[in-house]
Amino acid sequence: MRMTPQQKADANVSLELVKMAAICVVLVVIGYAAAYIEPDIEQVDNQAYKQEYLRLQHVLGAVHNQWIIRGKPRYINLNWQDVSQLTQPLNSNPKIVASTKVKLSVSGFPVLNTQDTQGCEILWQQLMGASRSKLHLVSRYKESQQQCEFKAFDSAVIIYSLASETLSFTEAKAI
Repeated sequence: MRMTPQQKADANVSLELVKMAAICVVLVVIGYAAAYIEPDIEQVDNQAYKQEYLRLQHVLGAVHNQWIIRGKPRYINLNWQDVSQLTQPLNSNPKIVASTKVKLSVSGFPVLNTQDTQGCEILWQQLMGASRSKLHLVSRYKESQQQCEFKAFDSAVIIYSLASETLSFTEAKAI
């Protein structure tokens, strides 16, 4: 049986309507999935920043312990090794990729060289041996509270309070 031109046109319109309906269903499913996946992605980001917070916490503790062991100096040298060297035998000499002198308070905790945002950025670089820009952290110095904030875009915040010599971490709240 042959189809008339009108029947062919009707069949084509029906086929186009089915395709559009299928595209709408796919878009609704993608939108629904994105709404539930985004908080999970944010939680993964928070975990990455939390790891950096814990690492910074350990570095601050190590610096304070070295300050005590070395007789409470005003400055302490920090040497950062190449990560690829960590798998080398214990008797090999690790390659030092960065060395920096950190200024310490009278109680043995790191202080800023300059009381501004750039001072916070330099302190992060000194303590962590890496730029905070690789983590996409934005540095900010709050003069009134004497603290450095290292904030991820709409996410977690690592705060180093110079006044109380404490470190804190605030997670972004997943919706």
